[in-house]
Amino acid sequence: MNIMVTLKNIADQCNVSVSTVSRALAGSRLVSAKQREIIRDAARKLNYVPNISARTLAGGKSGIVGLLIMSVESNYYASIVQSIGRELRECGYGFMVAIGDYDYRNELEALRSFASRNMDGIILVGPFSEQLNENLPKLSGLFTRPAVIVQAAVRCDFATNITMDDRAGIASALQCLLGMGHKKFGFITEKQSHSRRLETFVSLLPRYGIDYNPLFIRIGNSRFEAGGYEAMNAMLEQEDRPTAVLFSSDNIAIGGLKSVLEHGLRVPGDISLVGYDGVKEVAYLPFALTTVVQPVNEMAHIAVSGLVQRLRHGYAGDNINLSVTPQLTVRDTTAPPRDA
Repeated sequence: MNIMVTLKNIADQCNVSVSTVSRALAGSRLVSAKQREIIRDAARKLNYVPNISARTLAGGKSGIVGLLIMSVESNYYASIVQSIGRELRECGYGFMVAIGDYDYRNELEALRSFASRNMDGIILVGPFSEQLNENLPKLSGLFTRPAVIVQAAVRCDFATNITMDDRAGIASALQCLLGMGHKKFGFITEKQSHSRRLETFVSLLPRYGIDYNPLFIRIGNSRFEAGGYEAMNAMLEQEDRPTAVLFSSDNIAIGGLKSVLEHGLRVPGDISLVGYDGVKEVAYLPFALTTVVQPVNEMAHIAVSGLVQRLRHGYAGDNINLSVTPQLTVRDTTAPPRDA
């Protein structure tokens, strides 16, 4: 016969009050870190499962945070889920993941589901579909609990907004390549994501005296590696080619690298490649990829800290905006052009 473990069972095991157990499992700072760990360890050993429905019906907190993310096909997104999940667990929260897949219907359904399930808070990680970017400021009715929005194209007054400083990231790549002697720059992305990085790249060209060539901009129709592969194929079919190509993500860059090698070209001898995101796989490619690394762990810590701060203490004022700066990591796929 299965016996439901209660907070009182844990309290008896640890020789503390039920209220102390409740605070400890919620991550309250009113209980010392050592005591919280003892109580959580006892809960694990007793296979304690919180009765979320009962707590919610009683008007209490569910202890669950809704996490909306666009995909888990890329290791970048998977690492975000892992980092945010780790941070939430350390603060005493569970989480529920919904995948938007850059489809507004999926995104809207996820937000409505979070609202109906009485999530304590919501974290959204972009980039999102164009429709969600357009409508997000108007959807405040679905955000009845504290929210953090990461990497959105718009800022919302009802949430903490965390952005990645893509301008600084792309600028660092351009400065590095210019320093190597490159003058002809290309950019490859795919149609469903990261158009903002392409726009940032184009806007930075005049700042560095780089000529804009529309033939050096390619947008793949497929997702991730396949999109990068087909876009690079199209770029390499033309007689005039860039000596350095930036990609809007590492996964797209992997496809581009495959295309370059299949065309019998050398990397970085004939063409230099720079990715974006810093997924762990690209350091182990036959040609380790130079990439703009996003500090995922830092971003997750800021997102969860901002959410927990609002859950526990509220906040003063609206439109909280924070920014995280990526860093260029130079590896094997970049070098001076042959004519430098």
